[in-house]
Amino acid sequence: MLTRGIYQLQKTLGLGEKYYREEETDKQIVITLAVPGAQSTEVFKILMSKEHLKVVFEGNHFCDPFIYVYPLPSNINKIESLATLEDGLLTVLITKN
Repeated sequence: MLTRGIYQLQKTLGLGEKYYREEETDKQIVITLAVPGAQSTEVFKILMSKEHLKVVFEGNHFCDPFIYVYPLPSNINKIESLATLEDGLLTVLITKN
C-alpha cells in the first residue's frame, strides 16, 4: 500500500522535500511538485478518492516516471480543487469544506 510520498516502480525515490512541498491549513491543502520539462497538466493523471490524492506522471526526457500519493482528510471539496502547471511546477490546490 502506498503512503505519503513519491514512488517509482513500487519503491520510494528518496527525493526528499526539495522536489515536492506539502502545505496544509484549515481551509486548503497545497501540493507542489517539481516536474522539469512538463508542458501541460494533461500529461498527468490526477486522481482523487475519498482517501488519497494520486498524481501519475509517465516521464519525459528530464524527469523519470513517478506516482505521488497524499492521504486526504475527510473534509475536502473535490469540485473546487484544481491543478495548474507553471514553469515546471505542478500545483494542486485542494479546498476543504
